Amino acid sequence: MQKGIDVVWCQVTDMNRAVAFYRDVLGFKLEAETPYWSSFRVTDSMMLGLHPLIDPANSPPGKRNCSWSLTIAVDDLLASKAALEAAGAKTFGYDEIEGYALLLDCQDLDGNPFQLAQHGATKASLGVE
Repeated sequence: MQKGIDVVWCQVTDMNRAVAFYRDVLGFKLEAETPYWSSFRVTDSMMLGLHPLIDPANSPPGKRNCSWSLTIAVDDLLASKAALEAAGAKTFGYDEIEGYALLLDCQDLDGNPFQLAQHGATKASLGVE
């Protein structure tokens, strides 16, 4: 089912401060920087991302207010979703990031959040809402 860890991301309270820390102190190579998402290349196949703090009151289903999140790249998002649900894991809504991937929010059997990502997929290409 999985291809490997794609993105590990954390929520931050100050994007500029966090970018400076991961770039200047830890030495990660900055790939993208916006107020809503900044990313660093860790390895050829793995990214470290920074996201503004998600308000727990507005947190969508499947996402807890957590400090770190794991995104796992998959070849077939729909087959992976079916396998997770068959095993008793919860799946929630899709997040489409144009030009990147279609994401599926999930929780493991203990309620820990993670995401699956199919690169190049869209809601329309997979026929999902």
